[in-house]
Amino acid sequence: FDVLHSLLPKAERERVSPAELREHWNNLTRDRVERLVHALRSALREQAPIDEKEDIALMEYGGGRRAKLIREEEGWCIESIE
Repeated sequence: FDVLHSLLPKAERERVSPAELREHWNNLTRDRVERLVHALRSALREQAPIDEKEDIALMEYGGGRRAKLIREEEGWCIESIE
């Protein structure tokens, strides 16, 4: 979970510890996590288009859901996964 934590925006990393992040993910159903990971991997494998405008990038995956990334000083971070 340290790696996943490092992909969060700085403000979120300061607010949530890796342990809290682990607890959040552990509270999700295994099926939900597996579907999310499968949908994201499929989108990446199929080279889903990424709409990048300045410091925001959006990638659609799995039937209209979107991942939103933001560029910070240290690089791209995952702001949200719908």
